[in-house]
Amino acid sequence: MRRYVALVVRHRVAVLVALAVISVLSLLVLQRAVIASSARKLFFGDSPAYAAYLERTRVFASDEVVLVGVEVEDAFDAATMEKVEAATQAIEALEEVNHVESPGRLGLVKGRPGVLEVDEVGELVAQGPEGAAEARRRVLDDPLYRGMLIGRDGRAVVLLVELVADPDRKAETVPATIETIRQAALGAGFAPERVHLFGRVASLAACVDLATRTLMTLTPVVVAVLLAVVFLLFRRLWPVAVTGAVAALATLWTMAFAILLDREVNIMLSMVPAVIMVIAFSDVVHLCSAYLTLVTDGRPKKEAILEAGGEVGLACFLTSVTTFFGFAAMVFVPTPVFRQLGLVL
Repeated sequence: MRRYVALVVRHRVAVLVALAVISVLSLLVLQRAVIASSARKLFFGDSPAYAAYLERTRVFASDEVVLVGVEVEDAFDAATMEKVEAATQAIEALEEVNHVESPGRLGLVKGRPGVLEVDEVGELVAQGPEGAAEARRRVLDDPLYRGMLIGRDGRAVVLLVELVADPDRKAETVPATIETIRQAALGAGFAPERVHLFGRVASLAACVDLATRTLMTLTPVVVAVLLAVVFLLFRRLWPVAVTGAVAALATLWTMAFAILLDREVNIMLSMVPAVIMVIAFSDVVHLCSAYLTLVTDGRPKKEAILEAGGEVGLACFLTSVTTFFGFAAMVFVPTPVFRQLGLVL
């Protein structure tokens, strides 16, 4: 290790040029990155069971459903039903939407000798007070309908929005889809505080939005805290600069390598910079500490660099090897996102 450090010091200009070239190339690679986290690429890959599931969604229906709940004064009021129908049509017009089940289009079956009649709730309500009263009675008295798309007390309605089945839908686009559906409901005249979106897709949108904002906040905070700790440890600026530069290069190169493997950066991969920075800071702090100790003892700077790099550098290298095998073990996890993290880290 000492000979390796001496070689680097002897050819430091060439080494710096090589670092600069690799960093510039890494920056160029980063420009190809796109933020995307599809369920297929994150968790399922080419799983036969997932392929069978997708085939069933094509035959029957997608289970990617958004429920739009609206608090109303009276679900069987004509004005309310007009708003419900307007919201239904606006949501159906969205590109991401395949089908909408609306309480206004709920079919009520009535039998007569030899005949089955189907009346839609919206049509009955539009006939006037008598039709609205009949719709109320038939919906609220029937356990098959009561509490489904219309609340048990008639003071809430639910639109069931089925999204287009898309195994490659990016999780990062889901919050925008949810907001578009919400705006369509608001455009029909419902008050914002009375519109509530829920279901698995809406929960995913909330999780993605929260995770994205957390990661965007976490990385700068991690960098600031680590730099502050280094300054407090050494009371000098150059260790802060060196540590920050090493961590930045390590992060840049790692992310460039990840994008060479797959240009789509998923939400799990976006936490890699924080992990890399912590590891990089740890090694550089050990090296700086050993160097300053030797210089304080009266060693020449060049000799201190060689000795610190030879002894502490070897320990850091062995620690890195151990860390490498720890992360490499993730490659054997049968989940694509963890295999990718194992390769990158």
